[in-house]
Amino acid sequence: MESHRKLSSALHAALGVIHVVMLLGMYVFASQLFGLFSDGEIPALFTQFVGAFFILASVFCLAQIIIGFAGLAGQPWVRIPLLMIAAFEVFQFPFGTALGAYTLWAYLSEDKQQTQ
Repeated sequence: MESHRKLSSALHAALGVIHVVMLLGMYVFASQLFGLFSDGEIPALFTQFVGAFFILASVFCLAQIIIGFAGLAGQPWVRIPLLMIAAFEVFQFPFGTALGAYTLWAYLSEDKQQTQ
């Protein structure tokens, strides 16, 4: 079961990196789009909201990367945060659903060797 947990952690770290790259691409696209409307057509509050969204989403992605690498290192505290991330990822169809379900299965099922 430990190999499943390490694979799940590695996949979470990889998905976190993919999310960060996608967020950076979306941020560049949004900033270019907002640059086209620089004559005041887009309210400043909206651009601040979008910037805050990108910062908040980046923090969650970086936390997923850190927790994924900590799981690879075998840290004991990683179980609860990874289960919380997996519960949220179940709603990200299709890849998040598969990874979330796999993580929930890997971390919630008991080892056969420990129960004997």
